Amino acid sequence: FEQNYRSFHIISGQLRRQVLLITTHIALALAFLLGRKTKYVTPLLRACTCSLQGANPIITNGGDTVVRLILLRSIFLPIAQTRSIDSYQKNPPTSYSVSSLASIWYMLQVLHVYMRNYFLKTDPIRRSEYTATYYALSLDAFAKDFGLRIYQFPKLMKIMTRGRIHLEFPWILFYLVPIPWIRVIVVLSFIIAQLMMNATLYIGAFPRYAIAAWMGMMPSVFRDLGIIHQYTTKISNLFSQLYHTLHQIFVKIPWFASQSKDYIKKELNKTRRECF
Repeated sequence: FEQNYRSFHIISGQLRRQVLLITTHIALALAFLLGRKTKYVTPLLRACTCSLQGANPIITNGGDTVVRLILLRSIFLPIAQTRSIDSYQKNPPTSYSVSSLASIWYMLQVLHVYMRNYFLKTDPIRRSEYTATYYALSLDAFAKDFGLRIYQFPKLMKIMTRGRIHLEFPWILFYLVPIPWIRVIVVLSFIIAQLMMNATLYIGAFPRYAIAAWMGMMPSVFRDLGIIHQYTTKISNLFSQLYHTLHQIFVKIPWFASQSKDYIKKELNKTRRECF
């Protein structure tokens, strides 16, 4: 265990305390996913995540670092502004675009991850020979079935290596162009690249975490597409009905009803509003 890591998971090794910590972590993750009290849940979730990773540093990878960075930036972003429990308790936002120092910080962080990766990896197998994909897929411990099929096509692997390099730089800089559709194309290109990486190699959860990070950078114009708006509205309505049903169930619990009867009535009235 390295001294640089700080974790309250190692304070006690008793099973019941570890179960309590893990259960709390899961509850915070669910609250974050559903968008309930995110202003308070997000920093607590990041603290639990850092503590859990600090207690197990040997099995962590780059994906865990991405999670910590995303959660840190999420503390300062209005991530529960829409499609969350918190959003149903407030008036609908007038705009789905966010422009603040926190959003710029988030954007630069994601761009920094890839650009730093480009400038640090200067080996000839990436810059001149373009055989990085070949060597990666030659490792049986990491290559998936789809990756082994691609391994049979050396020219294709060179094209994939060159495409990945130019994607990280200079293609990523096009995201700085203040034209929404150019940014959408950049985001989709990186999401496709991460899906391809996940389909060919066993490298943990990094591709999925990276996709989540890029989805946070998707311009609002993408959300306004007809088919996407249609499905997100259906999901939002279903979510609202589920939230309404759960409140009705809690109302029937004597202790809960006696503690917050007036509050529940107020919340139920708000959830009947039309979802945008």
